[in-house]
Amino acid sequence: MLEPSLQIVQTFIACIYWVVMNIAAHEDRPGLRERKKRATWAALHRAALTLVDSRGLDQVTVDDIAAAADVSPRTFFNYFRTKEDALTGVDPHYVDELVTTLRDRPESESPVAACRAVLLWDCERVLRGEDLWEKRVRVATRHRDLFQSAWATSAHLEIELTRALAHRMGLDPKRSPLPGILAGTTIVVRRSAVRTWVLGGFTQGYRDVLDSTLAQLVHLAALDPATTGSSPQSPPSTPSTPRTPSTSSTPGPPPPA
Repeated sequence: MLEPSLQIVQTFIACIYWVVMNIAAHEDRPGLRERKKRATWAALHRAALTLVDSRGLDQVTVDDIAAAADVSPRTFFNYFRTKEDALTGVDPHYVDELVTTLRDRPESESPVAACRAVLLWDCERVLRGEDLWEKRVRVATRHRDLFQSAWATSAHLEIELTRALAHRMGLDPKRSPLPGILAGTTIVVRRSAVRTWVLGGFTQGYRDVLDSTLAQLVHLAALDPATTGSSPQSPPSTPSTPRTPSTSSTPGPPPPA
């Protein structure tokens, strides 16, 4: 059984792992209509998260969210079925854009290097919504049951990454486990980096935490005594230069509900 604080973090990760605030497409420049649709989606998600964080879920209605986003309730239902859907805010473009980013990496790049580049691209998406992260922690702590469906997005992403990597590597994913291993590892690296970032109270930059996580994975793979014949050495340390915390109350591990 997980400790309560770890259960909260696990729930939070389910919420935010694929909830990344970024209305800019990977493509060079989406059309005006598409940009407006993405801006409306983001505004509704932001409004839902902000209102629920300040008032509580039961005190927020669809009409409240629509008004805060300056749209009509009818427009709200063009994007979300319920206020809970608007709150969890799983970006409908996320999986396609991440996989497209992987497919567009140079053919000369190794599969591992391509996955690292995708994680760094995704890092920029994370940081564009940095002002919402503490709200997500608080909301996920109070309403843990709302975000479990986000794991389905993670599973879908793993399948699509596996297919893209199999094509890149010239392998049949039904016969070779390598594409699936690399896809799963990429997802776990990101999840671990987010968890470390959250538990650290956001005092380190997310890019630094992600780089450290990647470096430690490479270290573990390279220094396995069974394959290298050498003794393990100390892993690279996590960057120690803290980012200046915000003036608002910043949690260490998110507190129990």
